[in-house]
Amino acid sequence: MTGTITQSPVRAYRPTPSDVLRLDGVVSGILAIALLGLGSPLAALLDLPVGLLRGVGGFLIAFAAVILWLAGRPVIPRGALLAVAGINLVWAIDSVVLLLTGWVEPSAIGVAFVLLQAAAVLSFAWLQILAARRPGSS
Repeated sequence: MTGTITQSPVRAYRPTPSDVLRLDGVVSGILAIALLGLGSPLAALLDLPVGLLRGVGGFLIAFAAVILWLAGRPVIPRGALLAVAGINLVWAIDSVVLLLTGWVEPSAIGVAFVLLQAAAVLSFAWLQILAARRPGSS
């Protein structure tokens, strides 16, 4: 018995600008709410200044609002997407600089937290750059 096997073409998923911005906005918003609502307990656990955590939470609320607004636009300008990616790159670098300079002396859990969020933010920047290179991006 013979038969023909047909293969469907496999295409790599390339995120749309809206998808990437929406994901970044939701994650940033969740972290903002956690930092603002649980600032004191997190500061004790991470051994990071409560003012730093709350300040970051306040910034992230505004950042999340802007990028969620941008994600909802019918056309996302490539420059705006790359600007968000640039902000994310600076954020990731600054997170590592914060640890290396000794400005703060977090616990081991605090160091892990800072490095994990830096890695996540760097991933968002990478996805945003990929999305900006997507054919049809304006």
